Amino acid sequence: MMPQESIEFLKGENLTKVYSHKIALDHVRFEVEQGMKVGLVGPRGSGKTTLLKIIFGWCRPTTGRIVFEGRPPSRFSKSRIAYLPETDYFYDWMTVGQMINLVSSFYPDWKKGREEKLIELLKLDKKIRIRKLTRDHKARLKLCLTLSRSSSLVLLDEPFEVIDRDSQMKILASITNEISLENQTLILSTPDVLGNDSLFDRIMTLDQGRLITGR
Repeated sequence: MMPQESIEFLKGENLTKVYSHKIALDHVRFEVEQGMKVGLVGPRGSGKTTLLKIIFGWCRPTTGRIVFEGRPPSRFSKSRIAYLPETDYFYDWMTVGQMINLVSSFYPDWKKGREEKLIELLKLDKKIRIRKLTRDHKARLKLCLTLSRSSSLVLLDEPFEVIDRDSQMKILASITNEISLENQTLILSTPDVLGNDSLFDRIMTLDQGRLITGR
């Protein structure tokens, strides 16, 4: 009996993305194994958001390709990826609890126990209207909505940008210690490694669209 060929979990092959005359990604190659925790590091404009959008399937590369679980991005692959974008996507008239209930109804991989633990860790009040939340607490809500899923791949695009530095470290440490991500793969985009690169299995650094470390 022939041995079964292993399926590549996540691989970027010669990814280039050009917007008009601006090169957002320049021949980026990488491989990420299942279960890895990856820090995607680089300043604003370095190509981090573009790379995450390509992995998720929100935009296509100009050249090159993404392979996720053995196939290119598709409607099926999107159902297996939890993506926290830079922009908010809330209904301001809803309460935090109503928003959580709405989002959870779309995903069969939602974990109620993890949701409840995240609400406590992130200090969210389910009764407050979203319009009354600070930017800090909107960022916390986005984390809750993304990490409550047991999806195969989790993409976080600068989730701590509006959260103060001390709270960033406490939240990240709490999530790492209290939330079992099991065999989920995590890619967290950030301007730096938040002062603790030991939280990641690998650091991938982008600079002006080029991957300079972490291939």
